[in-house]
Amino acid sequence: MTGHDTGGLVGEIRPLVEEYIELRRGLGYCSRAPERLLRGFADCLDRAGHHGPIPVEASLEWAAATSSTDPHHPARRLTVIRGFLRHLSALDGATQVPPPGLLGPTGHRKPPHVYSDAEIADLMAAAAGLGPADRLRPHCYATLFGLLACTGLRIAEALALTVDDMDLTGGMLTVRAGKRGRTRLVPLHLSALPPLREYAARRTRYGGEAFFRTDRSDRVSYNAAHSTFTRLRRRLGWTSDGRTRLPRIHDLRHRMVVRRIQLWHAHGVDVDAKIPALATYLGHVQVSDVYWYLSAVPELMDIISARFEAYAGALQADAQPVDQRLLVQDFFLRRLVQQRGASTRTIESYRDAFRLLIAFAEQRTGTPPSALQLADLDAPLVLDFLDHLETERGNSVRTRNARLAAIHSFMHYASLRDPTTLVITERVLAIPAKRLDRPVLGYLTRNQVAAILDAPDRSTWSGHRDAVMLATTYNTGARVSEIIELRRRDVLIDRQTAVHLHGKGRKERVLPLWKSTASQLHGWMQRIDPSPQTPLFPNRAGQPLTRGGVRDRLSRAVATAERNCPSLTRQHITPHTLRHSCAMHLLQSGTDLAVIALWLGHASPATTHEYLEADLDTKEAVLKKLAAPAVSINGRYHPGDRLLAFLDNL
Repeated sequence: MTGHDTGGLVGEIRPLVEEYIELRRGLGYCSRAPERLLRGFADCLDRAGHHGPIPVEASLEWAAATSSTDPHHPARRLTVIRGFLRHLSALDGATQVPPPGLLGPTGHRKPPHVYSDAEIADLMAAAAGLGPADRLRPHCYATLFGLLACTGLRIAEALALTVDDMDLTGGMLTVRAGKRGRTRLVPLHLSALPPLREYAARRTRYGGEAFFRTDRSDRVSYNAAHSTFTRLRRRLGWTSDGRTRLPRIHDLRHRMVVRRIQLWHAHGVDVDAKIPALATYLGHVQVSDVYWYLSAVPELMDIISARFEAYAGALQADAQPVDQRLLVQDFFLRRLVQQRGASTRTIESYRDAFRLLIAFAEQRTGTPPSALQLADLDAPLVLDFLDHLETERGNSVRTRNARLAAIHSFMHYASLRDPTTLVITERVLAIPAKRLDRPVLGYLTRNQVAAILDAPDRSTWSGHRDAVMLATTYNTGARVSEIIELRRRDVLIDRQTAVHLHGKGRKERVLPLWKSTASQLHGWMQRIDPSPQTPLFPNRAGQPLTRGGVRDRLSRAVATAERNCPSLTRQHITPHTLRHSCAMHLLQSGTDLAVIALWLGHASPATTHEYLEADLDTKEAVLKKLAAPAVSINGRYHPGDRLLAFLDNL
């Protein structure tokens, strides 16, 4: 927010919004629809001549000023501008941030309209009947809607296709305008190739780069496509009466997904095994986005209901428990890997939890791991296992809760796979997470950090690596898992040296480096394998350092630094302490909390507020503004009543 008085926001709001959008884009965020709403909010305030901090009333008035008939639309508009207002509130505390849910819930996703084959045929015929009949326009829209129905492309992806993206000989599309900038290949069914080739031959004499164009325009715009579809929908007499919703262009994509899943069910295909491939084909960010169709579309719910009825009948006739070994294998391979697409770190955490649990169950029951059944892992055993972690293994409450979360996830999956185990799984799922103390965050001073960074012996290979690794960790505030996963390709040297971090929850961010850190990093990269896949901080075997390895190298550096910096003695310093120190020093340098949250990759700015609570300098500044109350002590002390004294001492 350079160039603006942080002591009181005055002037136009639009420049502040533009700086906020530019800040988010610089950190890798790009969402066009929210950006349009933010600019609309700023223009509304500027037209009203607003000056100074933004009150809640102004935000609510703008959110409610919408022509949409959706009752949840004002709540969604308010949700979009809350992030911007939180950003401003870090600069000017007088800016009021509306609390979540002030205008009610943002609503739920409506079920899509699933086009019937007859409706698709009517739409294609209506598009082919557009005028003028002897021109390219009717053929363009008939081909466009047909392509959307058979491939499930988003309308924006289809309109962005170029002639070079259409491989009509090999039957392959290259989609370059996917959501969040993703590019993917989309194979075409053989039945889709003849009409596409016919249209391609017709548009050849018009030239141009875009594949979908008309006689008068070299590219069909988003608004033109929607306007044309709306006219065709009115001509066909389609309304929301008798349908889940008014038919839209995007429902052509939904129709393709639903029909594909219906065909898989009809042919007895393992749908769970196919869902990840379908998600990739559609360009979905998460596999769970495909599973939404199973609960939102009545046609698919009918299939699931019929299968469940048949399964329940067979289960009642001859209930056979699922083998424990297969259940654990399916949980990891199908549930975590295929269905949830869990990260490597999540799978490793769950694996460690089960190794400990199974070893404990073997010791407690005397049953070999391969012979254990789900009934052996009942609630009393799980509770004893959790006590064992804390008392005998010395694990913290946080670690205990993480192990319990893995067990809960498995029990939830087991209850779905084998309903006969509900009595066991429900009792385990009822075990709550344990409350834990949240101590004040520990961090180092600038002098202490400098002493640690200077400690490694740079004349040796390992010392050089440690020095660069610790400097990069402090510079970026990266988690230890993010540091050990860095590869040589993650160092970006296009304009300014930066590192591409793969963070928690699969969130990625790019952070610039100081010139000193960049210089050290360039020098270190001369001593490792030039392959892009090479770990940036390898061990002697060329493999990435482990968490324990990083912790050990840091402990050695701290032990060396204690000679010149005695204040480090007896401090508990971990790699995460460098992350806390980076955050605190950013805060002390005047960086607002919203930017620090983006820098650290926090899912919520509320997490970043913990650093504000730990900053003594901020608290001392507040204390100086308060005058100590004048206290006068009059009269002699009189002992209280004996009964009250007894109750006070209980």
